[in-house]
Amino acid sequence: MLSTLLLPLVSALPGHLYMRYPNSWWITPGDTLPIAETKPIPILQTTLLCTSPYLLLAIDPDVQYGTTSTIVLHWLQSLRADCQTGLLYEDPGSEQTAAYIPPQPPKRSHHRYIFLLFQQPDDYELPECYKHILPATKEARVGFDPKEFVEVLGLGSPLAGNWFYVENGGEPVASEVAPTTTSLKVACTSASARKEL
Repeated sequence: MLSTLLLPLVSALPGHLYMRYPNSWWITPGDTLPIAETKPIPILQTTLLCTSPYLLLAIDPDVQYGTTSTIVLHWLQSLRADCQTGLLYEDPGSEQTAAYIPPQPPKRSHHRYIFLLFQQPDDYELPECYKHILPATKEARVGFDPKEFVEVLGLGSPLAGNWFYVENGGEPVASEVAPTTTSLKVACTSASARKEL
């Protein structure tokens, strides 16, 4: 699975994605944060060039939806980097975004949250078959397939990333996630996406 395979490789990506929440420290990959700190939108900073737009993908790969192991999309955002500070800000020209949903692991559990930064294609437009992800609801975001999404949009490999655990009270209990993830949505293929555009 793309999300699990990338975890040990985050530090080997060409750039860095530094992140923190307003009341947290700068996050090192693998850190654990309490759920209360992750409610606001995080502050993001990168070492990547400021001349290109980027696409941020944030997912939770540890979700059990009934008896199905699945992935929830938490954020899809077009970003640009400030040339002086490297701070990332919302690309003012982008409308094809899925608003941030804060981490919501169940009580007495902790989930991984993975943030990946991609080069945004010049002709980026969210295909019609992905418009269902735009509402900030669990129903709209559950069953997201990041590997399929990356392939359909031709994003290539991520340029930078970060990940962390969020715990929700009590002693953390690792989620038992199946090695394969089932998507609960209709597949969106590159052929169908090209047909829609």
